[in-house]
Amino acid sequence: MDNIECYVAHGGGKRCQHSGCLKSAQGSTTHYKAHGGGMRCQHSGCIKSAIGSIGYCLTHGGGRRCQHPGCLKLTQGHTGYCLGHARGKRCQHSGCLKSALGSTGNCLAHGGGKRCQNSKCLRSARGSTGYCLAHGGRSIFRYYRHLAISGDMYVSI
Repeated sequence: MDNIECYVAHGGGKRCQHSGCLKSAQGSTTHYKAHGGGMRCQHSGCIKSAIGSIGYCLTHGGGRRCQHPGCLKLTQGHTGYCLGHARGKRCQHSGCLKSALGSTGNCLAHGGGKRCQNSKCLRSARGSTGYCLAHGGRSIFRYYRHLAISGDMYVSI
């Protein structure tokens, strides 16, 4: 493979010079974005990567913004609009204007999105846990704090 040119995704192109990094160097720099390569945000004191051709990070106005007049939120997917103004699927429940989640055609409040893995529960799952708040879909610290406050636990936290 010494004399064969490859695409960057297949191992070709310049590699990041940071110790142990195998990712591609960004632009004319010798490092990957996370290691200081590529264009940086032009906002004073910001060291984040610039997004797009504007020259700013997401926090300082980089990236694509919603096309709805007066909205400054980031776009979702390739719609050109934020989640609130997207012209995508809406919840099928009458009178609801929220976005539909998943293949159900409903918003989270009306049964859309991931559901709790407990067989008798109809609540929505939280994060990557697969369970609702009542069945362990929260951090361990919050769970123990809840027990301490409710009096179900004798250890104070």
